[in-house]
Amino acid sequence: MKVDRLQCLDHANTITPYILEGGFASLDPSWRLRRYCAPYSRLYYLTGGEAYVESARRKTVMVPGNLYLIPPRLTFDAGCPARAQKIYFHLNLLKKDGYDLCMELQEVASLPVSEKRLCALEALCREQNFLAGLQLKTFLQEDLVSIFSREGIGAGLEVEYSPPVRETVAYIRQHLSVQLSVKSLAARLYLSESTLAQCFRRELGKTVGLYIDEMVFFEAQRQLLLTDRPVRQISDDLGFCDQFYFSRRFRLWSGKTPTAYRGEGKFGERFCKKKRVE
Repeated sequence: MKVDRLQCLDHANTITPYILEGGFASLDPSWRLRRYCAPYSRLYYLTGGEAYVESARRKTVMVPGNLYLIPPRLTFDAGCPARAQKIYFHLNLLKKDGYDLCMELQEVASLPVSEKRLCALEALCREQNFLAGLQLKTFLQEDLVSIFSREGIGAGLEVEYSPPVRETVAYIRQHLSVQLSVKSLAARLYLSESTLAQCFRRELGKTVGLYIDEMVFFEAQRQLLLTDRPVRQISDDLGFCDQFYFSRRFRLWSGKTPTAYRGEGKFGERFCKKKRVE
């Protein structure tokens, strides 16, 4: 018997999707974000009114009949001049190296959505059962595939890292700490520091130290926005010697203190009436 593997599935399985939260939201002029940068993508389906997202290079006016994908790591302002309604989702599509696939987008991406499809989405979001949840995930994946196809996203998923780099990336993600170093990572692989550093820079285009910092602060951002854990606990878990050093490093990284970042992101939409999708 001859068996030909479907390589497209191998590539698809390199992505780990997480739908972090979703819901219905009613916006008014008090809804605003300023110079904000999130560790996850925001997927907005406008169902009424008008809102905007503005980066350093472009302002996108969001209107009904479209979906909008705001990629992670994009710094933007957002607001609502009058009133608007949206269905929103926060999600991550993580590659094996820990980076989000949507980071390949440089700006907000949009896609037309028919009224019939939008009604189907609303109906799914109002259901509260397992099958509806699976259907909802399929629905979102179909729209993401349409955006990726149009924007040329995912072309680099076929890249395979060498064993030392692959093992180092996996170890860093499983034992995430600012205390990790090239020396300790190279030692566990019985490699010289220079060999590991050269492989890492050649294949990922950055130093091991920078990669560790990015993974640490991405995780800090996620925990600040998606949990109620105290800043001190997040700091301790990520290997910082004390909360004050963590706060200094976080501010250098994001431009905001951990408390300010959490306040603007988690409660910056506090005037926006929300109903979660269960």
